[in-house]
Amino acid sequence: MKRLFNIFPKTRKCLPLISLQGIYATKYRFFKSLLRHNHTALNTTADMEQMYYSGKPFSLTSARIKYEHLLEAVIGVIHNLDAMSGGKYSSLLNVCTEIDGELFERFSPKCSLASKDIVLPFEDITPDMKQIVGAKAANLAAIKNNLGIQVPYGFAVTAYAFERFMEENRLSKAIEEELSRLSAESTEDIERVSNKIENMIIRAEVPSYITDEIMQAYRALEEKTYKNVRIAVRSSAVGEDTEATFAGQYSTVLNATQDNIIDAYKNVLPSKYSARAISYRLHYGLEDRETPMCVAGVVMVDSKASGVVYTVDPSLARSCAIQINSIWGLGEYLVSGRSSPDVFLVERKEKEILERHISIKESKLICSTGSGTRLVAVPADERELPSIDDETIVKLGEYGLLLEEFYESPQDMEWAIDKDDNLFVLQSRPLNLPEISIDKDYVAQEYPDNPILLSGGKTASAGIATGRVFILNHEDDIDKILENSILVAKTMSPNYAKVMGKIKGIITDIGSITSHLASVAREFGIPAIVDTQNATSLLSAGEIITISANTATVYKGIVEGLIKNIKPAKKLIFESPVHRRMRSILDRISPLNLTDTGHPSFSPEGCRTFHDIIRFTHEYQPHKPPCRKRYCRVWRNTGRRELCDTFKGLSESQRKIRIPFCDH
Repeated sequence: MKRLFNIFPKTRKCLPLISLQGIYATKYRFFKSLLRHNHTALNTTADMEQMYYSGKPFSLTSARIKYEHLLEAVIGVIHNLDAMSGGKYSSLLNVCTEIDGELFERFSPKCSLASKDIVLPFEDITPDMKQIVGAKAANLAAIKNNLGIQVPYGFAVTAYAFERFMEENRLSKAIEEELSRLSAESTEDIERVSNKIENMIIRAEVPSYITDEIMQAYRALEEKTYKNVRIAVRSSAVGEDTEATFAGQYSTVLNATQDNIIDAYKNVLPSKYSARAISYRLHYGLEDRETPMCVAGVVMVDSKASGVVYTVDPSLARSCAIQINSIWGLGEYLVSGRSSPDVFLVERKEKEILERHISIKESKLICSTGSGTRLVAVPADERELPSIDDETIVKLGEYGLLLEEFYESPQDMEWAIDKDDNLFVLQSRPLNLPEISIDKDYVAQEYPDNPILLSGGKTASAGIATGRVFILNHEDDIDKILENSILVAKTMSPNYAKVMGKIKGIITDIGSITSHLASVAREFGIPAIVDTQNATSLLSAGEIITISANTATVYKGIVEGLIKNIKPAKKLIFESPVHRRMRSILDRISPLNLTDTGHPSFSPEGCRTFHDIIRFTHEYQPHKPPCRKRYCRVWRNTGRRELCDTFKGLSESQRKIRIPFCDH
């Protein structure tokens, strides 16, 4: 960097000094501007690297804003260097343009739309269409078409339809601008942006050609089933029901009629921008434009009973038993975390029922006679009865293992039984389980200095954590939760997913380990105990506790014997799609290839990154003054203006300026 100062000749005290003017005044202004842009470029590069290494959630939109500042600064450095050198380094701009063109593509990810179909029936969907219809619809179609397991008839409204909806209502750019202003660490900021975007979508109109195709698909369902068939309108976003489950983050409209199907479709679309979905995407490192909202229309099962199958029991670390959860009525009441189900454990090989835990089921969710659903009381004589029989339990175990073999991984399967005892699979997705040591002792220990405050409940997500209790009496108060708290609530509401980056653990009075929030807790590595019955009344707000979800035990204070086993919450942003893309972007910004100033590659053409360009300006002397020795000696000895060959190209004014600054 010091070599840049050589563009200004040094003065001698014995020579008359003239004020900076003319070309040196101009060069001085360019030099100051170069220093300013250089400072900005280095600081912005450091900021982008901090985003990558910090483990905190970020979006490509926020990274692109920083990149635009960096690009402006680098161009400023090049412009000023070129101006000071008399136009010698314009080729640097070509290098910068080449790098920028490559990074522009990396900053602009788009879901590849291989199809321009608006609607596809399940019969026409193949397993490789997840980028077209979303994993939920593609999985259901595969289960129906490839495995022959009974799945309700249905159709998918595609990613292309979502793209057309957004473009025709001119929403894409407006939404991108809102997301660009978002602070990923502020729940209030996320809530504000979420409300604004959701209102934009709600006010928009579904294009008529999309409406026509949805209604045509509905009429095709009528032909396959019965007149005025009811359907469930479910999210099937690209990226959902994969390793990133998005469990409970998007909306479903149950029991929709032909009169409100389009309204139901419009109600599902804005759930892509619910506060919890935005937060989930940020923490999981998924880009907005890469996760378009597809929608599945599935024939409604008027469920007598329903539930979830886990092909591996997550609450028993050393068990490979299949776990089946079931309740009366619609399964939404279970996965929303508002009920405690019957639980059955089934041996994988012989299909023997190992355990039964029958809960008291006081309420159930049923289809309304009009549209939608309603919560009703379970008849008194059914509350303590098993919600499914042994034959159904064994059959569910068989279905689960069949799906596990088909997808080659443990599965989280939703199911339902109708009034005629027909068993349907409603969903299947990967079951994400933490790595657990089989040698670990899962028996609760006593610690004299730390009395047990609560013992009981079920392990929804294994692990140990310590923090202050935050009692959540009203769901609307979730944004008030403090950093590093233990959330204690009545239910396992999926809305709590938006604070997963802030909390250390979860304890609830009721709920199931198969609820959506339990799935999200396991993804984030947040210890969680559910179905404790009375945690909100036994624990006190503000007290420090240690939670051992492995043994479903809560201790007073910090248990030194346990905290050594605490594992930090997962930084899902690491190795996420956004994180990997950011790495490829930084590879064209940060590395330094120009290290040897004497090597022939130390040239504008040798620059491969922005750092190289900046280094070139630091190390290369942009103006090498021509030899003035002969000229000055002639001037001093004779007073005649005889010029050496080097000086013959100078103008009269340039000659006058150079003489007083001569070093000879």
